[in-house]
Amino acid sequence: MRNNRLEAQILSSIDELVQCAISAGLKEGEAREEEIERGAAIIQEIGHLLVEALEGREEHLKSLVEQLAAQRLPDRRVLQSFGHFSRDLQEIIERGVSSYLKSKGSDAGESASLEYPSLNVSEQPDEGTLTGGAVEVPTSAQARLEQKKEQGESKSLVAKLKGLRLALEQAFPGEELLENFVTRGGKLDYFLPRLNLGFELNSAAPNWRKEFFLRQAGIRVIKVTEGELRNPLALARRLRRPGSLQAASNPC
Repeated sequence: MRNNRLEAQILSSIDELVQCAISAGLKEGEAREEEIERGAAIIQEIGHLLVEALEGREEHLKSLVEQLAAQRLPDRRVLQSFGHFSRDLQEIIERGVSSYLKSKGSDAGESASLEYPSLNVSEQPDEGTLTGGAVEVPTSAQARLEQKKEQGESKSLVAKLKGLRLALEQAFPGEELLENFVTRGGKLDYFLPRLNLGFELNSAAPNWRKEFFLRQAGIRVIKVTEGELRNPLALARRLRRPGSLQAASNPC
């Protein structure tokens, strides 16, 4: 029950934080600064709750806020209407986390910013607009659109893998965690050598050859869904439950 209340309070505050970033994008000068400060203050207020959820690992604080904020965002196309949303949100997170850690006398903020890349949740739309009638898109413009789509999909994949890593670090503290582990027949997104346990996104296409060799090696694989990645902390708690690994793992 305590975990559910903690989770609800954190997510409610993250929603407020996102609203502050949206409001900041619609304002300028002192009005914008007030929204940035209000968002940073929210992080300071819930900092102790986030650290509690992280079981004291302050070095992951910035990463957790970024991951939770990314999961609570409205559609990217909507965000393009709110000025420099990505910049404003990142400023709120960095300022809020830094202020909280300074108030605690911690130097974890610097190591956290070095360990994880900054959040980039939206791109500014291309210059120019289309007006009325059917418009034939030039080949060069079509190529740019396809490139932007691929970049967006790549960023989405990075965010999902980042969320999975955060969940695994919480669920298996102290365990060696290998990324993009190469095995005969393919790769695993993450692998825990001591436990002989692999993890990968459920969106990956079936690869019977890889699964055959994984079974031969005695490696169990857990496929994680996009829905589970929306809340890395809940996923970590589920993975820690006795018997959950046997129930979730594929017979590889």
